[in-house]
Amino acid sequence: MVTLSEADQKTYEFLLNMKMLKRVLPANMPMEEGGIFVTCSDGDQFDDAYQHLAGCCLTHRAWPRICPPNRMGGAIVIPKNSKIREMRGNAYGDDLITDILALSRIKKTPFVTLFAHAPCAMAKEAGLSLAEELYLLALAKKELKQADAALTEKELGQDNAEGNIKVACFVHIQRLDGLRKTYFFPVGQWQLITSRYPVIHGEQWPPHLSDTVAIDDNSAA
Repeated sequence: MVTLSEADQKTYEFLLNMKMLKRVLPANMPMEEGGIFVTCSDGDQFDDAYQHLAGCCLTHRAWPRICPPNRMGGAIVIPKNSKIREMRGNAYGDDLITDILALSRIKKTPFVTLFAHAPCAMAKEAGLSLAEELYLLALAKKELKQADAALTEKELGQDNAEGNIKVACFVHIQRLDGLRKTYFFPVGQWQLITSRYPVIHGEQWPPHLSDTVAIDDNSAA
């Protein structure tokens, strides 16, 4: 099984210290009609992430109505500049977008959860760090909402129509001690910090992590 690299562990600790990884609050999840669960098809991690999301769903309805249009790499294959897209072909990401938007309409399920996870064997094969995964996760939300708005405009035959879906991002981490954690990932906060510390392929993110200190993690479920 793949484990967190030393560099990714430092990034993880930094994100915890900066309170960039948030506790998932089921009451804030609009899952009355269930949800679309976009994650990696990694069998070592899928069960834990699914159980967590299903538990959130059960606070809103009698059974967990979860639709999982999964791909290897999960949501991070959506962005057009994803290295996994380069490896697998553009249709790999385009088909995922099509599946998500079709599910949201066919199943009348507007809430979409986009997941990245670490360690991820597919991300490792593509040479992606945890920071690069999070960069792609934030971009996936933006591009998915743009695709949804464009489809809604086509369906309604009018310009500037609002999309149908609501999108939230999450990160699933298997820590070095083996514990698995699911976090809400605040994209707006991430964009603010990466405007100061851009994510650069092949470089440690952020660049000043030599003195990062591990902390006790009580911020996730």
